[in-house]
Amino acid sequence: MQDPQVLSYLAVRRALGLLGLALPGALYAYARLFGYGMQPSISEFYHTHMGDLLVGCLVAIGVFLISYQGYPRQPGEHLSDRWVARAAGLGALGVALFSVVPPDLEACPSGQSFVTEAGRTVTCPVQGLVTHWARFAWLHFAWAALFFLALAVFCFFLFPRGDTTPEGKVDWSASKNRLYFICGTALLLSILCLGIYALLGPEARAALRARNYVFWWETVGVVAFAISWLAKGKIVAGVMGLLPGR
Repeated sequence: MQDPQVLSYLAVRRALGLLGLALPGALYAYARLFGYGMQPSISEFYHTHMGDLLVGCLVAIGVFLISYQGYPRQPGEHLSDRWVARAAGLGALGVALFSVVPPDLEACPSGQSFVTEAGRTVTCPVQGLVTHWARFAWLHFAWAALFFLALAVFCFFLFPRGDTTPEGKVDWSASKNRLYFICGTALLLSILCLGIYALLGPEARAALRARNYVFWWETVGVVAFAISWLAKGKIVAGVMGLLPGR
């Protein structure tokens, strides 16, 4: 019988992976299959009927990560599972709590209500609140960057420690470690591409928004996070263990 602590780690990893994998798929299905309209980014689904699901998933991911203990830091190691997980968890909570500013909100007359394309009734806040909201909107992106960067640290430095060479170095020829490297690279690439988007001019950003550029690069990062945690949670072995006769 396996150590209960090990089983607990595996369960948390699988839960995190499944939540991350389900989120973009659920949002896309809501937009496409049910005809509610695609949003330019995952974050902007906050202002649709799926806002509660988005916040709920992010909060659940954040709480799981903050409570995740991982393996204790060994002598000579500079990174700790616990503290990197807490950084990622705080990033997820920050993304959930500091939402993006709704599109065209500054042009919204104070106190007027309207129905969005998704069928949600929105009341325009006073202009002072809009300005205040926009002033702190950068926090949403800062928390998102922290979330993705911490997850990339897991992929490049913490997860691969299970397979090492006789000299004690990470064995990147191991199949699992190659998968973690690919996931970490995808996370960094998503950060880079989203950062480039933020530096573009208004016309270029508008053209990319029309193609849901931000949504797809956010999805790349979230799916990479999900796959790496599912792999570390030995999801295939877990499913096989549920089959009859196992």
